[in-house]
Amino acid sequence: MEQLNLADVMDKLLFTSFLNYFNTLEVTGYVPCNQMQQLLILNLYKEILGGNYDTYLTEEDREVINKALDCIYGSTCLIPYPDYTKG
Repeated sequence: MEQLNLADVMDKLLFTSFLNYFNTLEVTGYVPCNQMQQLLILNLYKEILGGNYDTYLTEEDREVINKALDCIYGSTCLIPYPDYTKG
C-alpha cells in the first residue's frame, strides 16, 4: 500500500473531525467545550506541522506533539484515529 504524507493525513483527519463536529451540532445542538478545544488543538498542530513553523521544531518538540496528538486521537466521537495508509 502507498503511504500518505503527514500533511495529507492531517488534512483528512481534520476534515473528518470538523464534519463530525457540525453533524453533532446539527443533531444535538451542543458540543462540549473540551471537545471544541481538542479540535482547535488539532488544527493548531496541523498548522505547525504543515506550515513554515516545521523547520523550527526539534526532535523533542515533535515527540511532545506526537504524544499530545496520541491523547486526542479517538478520545471523542469527533476525532477518529488517523488512517495512515491509502486504499
